[in-house]
Amino acid sequence: HDFFREDTLLNSRTARVEEADLLKQQPAMPIVETKTRDVDCTGAVIGYSTTVWAASRIRFVIPSRT
Repeated sequence: HDFFREDTLLNSRTARVEEADLLKQQPAMPIVETKTRDVDCTGAVIGYSTTVWAASRIRFVIPSRT
């Protein structure tokens, strides 16, 4: 493996007008925003993304590791 997901931030908020239009929902409805960072084997950030999801149409499953 030459890179891996360093972290993922999940945040809920109301949609901006342009986001609501793209998601075909009302602006007052909540969305879930994800921000992710991918790093290489040395820990250098090689990728970053932000994504918005309609909160009423998404479910996240986060496995626990022990």
